[in-house]
Amino acid sequence: MWKRTKTSNLQKYISNGPKSGDYYAVYKIDGKVHRDALGTNDYKTAVRLKNKHMESVERLRSGSGFGKSVVTFDHLLNEYEKRTNQDASLKAATKVDRIYTLKRLKRTFPSLDGMKPARLSLQDVTKWADTLKNKGTNFTPPGAKKARKGNSPRLINRTVRLLSTICDMAVAKGLAADNVVRKNMKLERLTVKDDPSKGYILKKKEFEAILQKLEAIAGKSFSFSMRLIAYSGCRIGEARSLKWQHVDLENKRLRIPGEKTASADRVVPMNGPLYDLLKSKSSEITALAGEELASQKVMPINCLNKRLAEACGSLEINRITNHDLRDYFATTCLENKVPVHTVAAWLGHIDGGALLLRRYAHLRDQHAAEMAAAVTF
Repeated sequence: MWKRTKTSNLQKYISNGPKSGDYYAVYKIDGKVHRDALGTNDYKTAVRLKNKHMESVERLRSGSGFGKSVVTFDHLLNEYEKRTNQDASLKAATKVDRIYTLKRLKRTFPSLDGMKPARLSLQDVTKWADTLKNKGTNFTPPGAKKARKGNSPRLINRTVRLLSTICDMAVAKGLAADNVVRKNMKLERLTVKDDPSKGYILKKKEFEAILQKLEAIAGKSFSFSMRLIAYSGCRIGEARSLKWQHVDLENKRLRIPGEKTASADRVVPMNGPLYDLLKSKSSEITALAGEELASQKVMPINCLNKRLAEACGSLEINRITNHDLRDYFATTCLENKVPVHTVAAWLGHIDGGALLLRRYAHLRDQHAAEMAAAVTF
């Protein structure tokens, strides 16, 4: 229940829950009551925060756009999409990711369409965030029988931050008093902790079993592509871009045409399995020579995911993806005592190994036990 205080526009929330006793700023816009959490249960602090908050409300009310603007969220979403498509500084992959995030926001928050930014309440946002986390978009991936349940932490956080960006646009245009998303992001736990260290690590025996099964059900092109990613650590997009002109068998070097980060475009030394794989493959296509061979793509397919899922299902082991093969490369290198900063450079990481330690250094139990046994004092 809401309890009035002796201060105008300030109410106290009373309940049996953890937020009982918290203060809220209360005001009306276009006849609708808004209650914004102030994030405190101390009266004096609440009064100070409420006064500051109401200054923003009054500026909005006194502005020329208040009560007259017909700009709604769908206008802002369309503007954001237009800005994204026209921004020459953004890479193509970044644009695609932003547009997908925008579509996810629209699918999971349909009531935004036609809503004025000033009418967006904290209750609206928290209800939507719960739907985003638990129900997702009801999107059924190609080849799947059922729709996905919920979204990953990464997708949830991207979508929440996009809504916050849209609200920033509304505030800048004088269409809302405050960014209700950004202001309550931590208080209401709108985002989700994304732990990159979590994930399944493929074992060597499983890798070999999947490789054999993949070749049996899909052919040598798929088994070659699986080896290529697992032995080189390429991202799937990098593997697609590899051409024979990037392969230097004489010096045992591979130039990976990366684009994701400043250090993604790199030259890496070939390990033994990668060298043998590429040398064997090049011998198979000796009919093509010179520049014609150089312009040919190394990987004969575009994606492994569907066939990998089929192979894993047949073997009744955990499903893996293209990126899990990159994880397999990174973890194998670490287990073979390759320095972290060296593996980070081979992967095209720009941070010198910080992400590597968080995401890939979760070594298998047996190896970790062996390393611990080697420690002496």
